[in-house]
Amino acid sequence: MRLLRFIFSRIFICLVLIAALFAAIIFLCLYIHSLLPAAWAFGIAGIFSLITALVIMSRPSPSAFKCAWLALIAALPFFGAFVYLVSLWEFSFCERDADRTFRAELKGFRYFGDGSEYLRELTARISAAEEYVFLEYFIIARGSVWTEIFSALRQALKRGVRVSIIYDGVGSALRAPLRSFSTLKKEGAEIKAFRKPFPLPFYRLNSRDHRKIAVIDGRFAFTGGVNLADEYANLTSPHGHWKDGGTMLEGEIAASFGKLFAENFNAEKQKKARAQPVCVPTPVCAPPSFDGLSDVDAAVIADAAQSTGGIYEDFAASLIYSARRRVYIMTPYLCIDDKLADALKFAAARGADVGIIIPHIPDKRLTFEITRTYADRLIAHGVKIYEYTPGFMHSKAIVCDDCAAVGSYNFDFRSMRLNCECAVAAGGAFAAAVADDFLKTAALSAQRLPVKHGAARRSARRILALFAPLV
Repeated sequence: MRLLRFIFSRIFICLVLIAALFAAIIFLCLYIHSLLPAAWAFGIAGIFSLITALVIMSRPSPSAFKCAWLALIAALPFFGAFVYLVSLWEFSFCERDADRTFRAELKGFRYFGDGSEYLRELTARISAAEEYVFLEYFIIARGSVWTEIFSALRQALKRGVRVSIIYDGVGSALRAPLRSFSTLKKEGAEIKAFRKPFPLPFYRLNSRDHRKIAVIDGRFAFTGGVNLADEYANLTSPHGHWKDGGTMLEGEIAASFGKLFAENFNAEKQKKARAQPVCVPTPVCAPPSFDGLSDVDAAVIADAAQSTGGIYEDFAASLIYSARRRVYIMTPYLCIDDKLADALKFAAARGADVGIIIPHIPDKRLTFEITRTYADRLIAHGVKIYEYTPGFMHSKAIVCDDCAAVGSYNFDFRSMRLNCECAVAAGGAFAAAVADDFLKTAALSAQRLPVKHGAARRSARRILALFAPLV
């Protein structure tokens, strides 16, 4: 039975297509004698591609990733194999074994359903910092938001406050305030870029630091979907109204986010010294039970870049499967494998109110079409899909009954398996605040209805879905 399932799987079909493609090319070259020299080149390229395909098959990756890479190699022989091998290049930042889940005391919180409120509070806390400020953001961009934070950081440095910053080299490319960074460094700040986009061979192509973390004095921690750029405060409107969200946490949980930041910030140094991290929260090998999370108890979930663990993916699936009344999700991108898709379908089938809010105005047209493709598949199974008609939905949250999680995770392959990500989960008033934000946002959104597409459109969407894990 296993052999039959493999023979009729998408992976086997991709492998057969790769082999058939090169066999046809080599046969043509041998048949047409003038093309005989080219047969050797195609033969070598074919062997290289087939070996790469076998490497893909042997690695512990989700089947969706394997299918996407094999399809790319079939569509673009040799080039696809080369891109895959480049994407595997080792890099020390954000180690694979840095997947974390741990619980901590939550003294208090503030939930922000608006990015401008989040950024105002963050700036105020930086201005009042006494010991240290840690910032780790996917995007730090020039503009009014950064100008205010930059001024607050300079004043903090003058007071003797330690300032450490991590920004993603790809996410902040062409937008990073490099002159400001230079000024802060001269005044004593520590600033690191996570995987600069150049030179290309020396960083993993697919993995990024997508986390949004700010820690002030170990007393306050911020996380959510908000980056340090003007669109997150709606000072600019490239895609209509930008809906975002985040939270400020107080108590032991804030210090835990500080340890998470320190682990990433010191990753290179620790690897060179071949030493274990000095500030590492106690990890667990599998997602723990989050039953009973309350106002005084919270959990931090974190995945490392190029993770094989998928900690948050397992966490979200377990929450959805256990939900009886409601499953609310806000995400800018929807691109999930069978694990989460089946959980959502099953929740809707047993009568839970399952709703997902996605953007109406896209920031990237291709990913928007992929999101709608997956959304339409879920609609057919009773899941309610809402499009945020005022503009772009960028909040990243999930509510299942009386537990909620807020962080940097999108509901897509990249966040679940490739990026450095983080989130906080809690129950009680925290879950109620996130659920209330979902309902208010859904009231401003339009429910997406089932759409019948023509044969050409359906075929195009199937192809998009096949390559979705690589987008």
